[in-house]
Amino acid sequence: MNRITFPLKQPMQGAAVADLQAALQLLLERGILLANAEGVRRELSVALARERADRSYREATQKLLSIFQEEHRLQVSGSVDEPTADALNGVLAELGALDGGTSVDEPPFEVKGTVRLADGFPAARVTVSAFDLDLRSEELLGKSQTDKKGLYQIPYTAGQFRKLDKGSADLVIKAFAADGSLLVASAVLFNAPPSAVVDLTVQADTLEPPTLFEKLQLALEPL
Repeated sequence: MNRITFPLKQPMQGAAVADLQAALQLLLERGILLANAEGVRRELSVALARERADRSYREATQKLLSIFQEEHRLQVSGSVDEPTADALNGVLAELGALDGGTSVDEPPFEVKGTVRLADGFPAARVTVSAFDLDLRSEELLGKSQTDKKGLYQIPYTAGQFRKLDKGSADLVIKAFAADGSLLVASAVLFNAPPSAVVDLTVQADTLEPPTLFEKLQLALEPL
């Protein structure tokens, strides 16, 4: 991640603003900003993502910077001056995020695996979704479609966790048919590692295995 430069303020746009927004996003994901206000943290994270799309310094960026300044006992202006830039760069250095360290633009988490039918044949073109399980709800982390071998891969970021102060997701993986009906759901993988593997098997009473002709047709289709 690049070092934060100054001065930065509304209504500036460009790469320097994007660097600031990436830093603020990282501080939100690590629970360094608004550590005891999860709801506000999530709301501002969504608003910041919209401003990052066009790298523009607007209300969410200004609000988060003001919160950072207040929490670090800096002059609260909502703009980046030299003391604020130094404080931000100091925090990023402590996190190891500067000079080739972790970037919030690179999804550090993924879940992958294989979806198979009851007879062991790969389940191709099945939609697979990954969820982070909370006490009363599930947060969608991402989705993909299985390939010819039944393989899927879903990247996601820490910022998508239902609990932003968690270091990992509690994963539930679900496979869906073309009509949107649920085929199979995994057990909960608590505290999932950064690269998790979750395989699924669709039961025969849910989706019958293809006939021999359908299997041959699927295998020969690329030819």
